[in-house]
Amino acid sequence: MKKLIIASMAVFFAGASFADPVEGLWQTPPNDQGGFSYVQIAPCGDMMCGTVIKAFDSTGAEQAGGDLGKVIITGMTSAGEGSFTDGQLLAPSGDKTYSASMKVDGDTLKVKVCPSLCKTFGWSKVAG
Repeated sequence: MKKLIIASMAVFFAGASFADPVEGLWQTPPNDQGGFSYVQIAPCGDMMCGTVIKAFDSTGAEQAGGDLGKVIITGMTSAGEGSFTDGQLLAPSGDKTYSASMKVDGDTLKVKVCPSLCKTFGWSKVAG
């Protein structure tokens, strides 16, 4: 029985230590038309990437097609303490790619995008 408890604890703590706080589902802020997306952030090699897995219109109704399945965050390299640098963000509306970084702050992901003047957007953690 003691071995089972120790093995269970080892599995629990091993899983907890590998998960990065940025991994998971995040809601983007509304675009100019009020629509928003859910982006799944997960490892891609030794970096982090983000893929649009759901899109919604301004009323909150789920939309098909469009940007679904599109990888919009690429190349994010861990800088420690929930920060990531040297990445890129694809703006789906214009298919333009910008330099980007991100930092986890509780249930908010601060995504900094630098097309010319840098701007930071707050993405919300989606409960799940």
